[in-house]
Amino acid sequence: MPSLISRGISPNPPSVRCRWMCCRWGDLHLPTGRIIACDPMTELEDAQPYMQTVPPGVYPVQA
Repeated sequence: MPSLISRGISPNPPSVRCRWMCCRWGDLHLPTGRIIACDPMTELEDAQPYMQTVPPGVYPVQA
């Protein structure tokens, strides 16, 4: 699934001009395909985990 930024969709109103730059950070290796994460800015007892399963493999990381 392409990212919103790579498709040219901007979160800013049309009157705000900005330039987006995407940087490659490396590869994410997911041998089991399981992703479990949470927001690091919440306290652990309040954190709701994000869980997703994707096909096992190596995925490029860009931000």
